[in-house]
Amino acid sequence: MARVFDGEFAITIRFGERYRFSFDSPFAWLNGRRHDGVDWAMPVSTPLLPPVPCRVTDVRRYQTGHGLHQRLESLDKQWRFLYAHLSEIRATVGREVSPDTVSALSGGARGMFGAGSSKGPHLHFEMFKRVAGGYAAVDFQQLKKAIVAFAA
Repeated sequence: MARVFDGEFAITIRFGERYRFSFDSPFAWLNGRRHDGVDWAMPVSTPLLPPVPCRVTDVRRYQTGHGLHQRLESLDKQWRFLYAHLSEIRATVGREVSPDTVSALSGGARGMFGAGSSKGPHLHFEMFKRVAGGYAAVDFQQLKKAIVAFAA
């Protein structure tokens, strides 16, 4: 499993956290529901990369929620990924993308095209692993730690 972007950015909301709206955080606002992804604060237009070879399966834009978002599925169909609050799509539905191909650009600045319900520039990223009967949300940060430990 490769990177999702180049560089280091602060995590603003971790996988599995339950949170409520806060005036202190431009990101936290889910009415106590579990967060099935990870949010990284990053500048608008940061290039985003698929972690494994993928095919783009869906691109949509909503005025609220995820805003402009892109869904990808690994070519072996074992993984699915969601990138949300985007400023631009670089890979359209049906296109195959490799881990060195920019598939989209981050966004999320309040009021900006594609921001949806975002209150500040960031990437919301979700990852799902194929399991019996469908797909289950996976903590990308924990998976990365396990891969690093295994490789050591």
